[in-house]
Amino acid sequence: MDRQRRALLTRKTMGFPNSKITNGLSGGAYMGDTNQRTGDWLAIQVLADTKFSVLTGNIADDPSSVLAAEASAFFSATIPAGTTLCGKFTSIKMHSGRVIAYNA
Repeated sequence: MDRQRRALLTRKTMGFPNSKITNGLSGGAYMGDTNQRTGDWLAIQVLADTKFSVLTGNIADDPSSVLAAEASAFFSATIPAGTTLCGKFTSIKMHSGRVIAYNA
């Protein structure tokens, strides 16, 4: 199998259909205020220590999931600069901080 095909299969296996998604070429949105935003994002890069008041997506939508049970701990925590959150996010509101949300 040639190198390019192997790399493509690896990205598909990881859930990434093409390199535009993995390297941010689909664009994104800088957020540095407390306004709630809706969209379709696949990753959130934390630029400055951040506290979220709303973060809706596929990570904790199931109320019976362990992550949903720990949501209050997440929203009271400060996410440190340099962290990247991966998933499918549809609504973001921050209490404080700065992030870049990358388009899906």
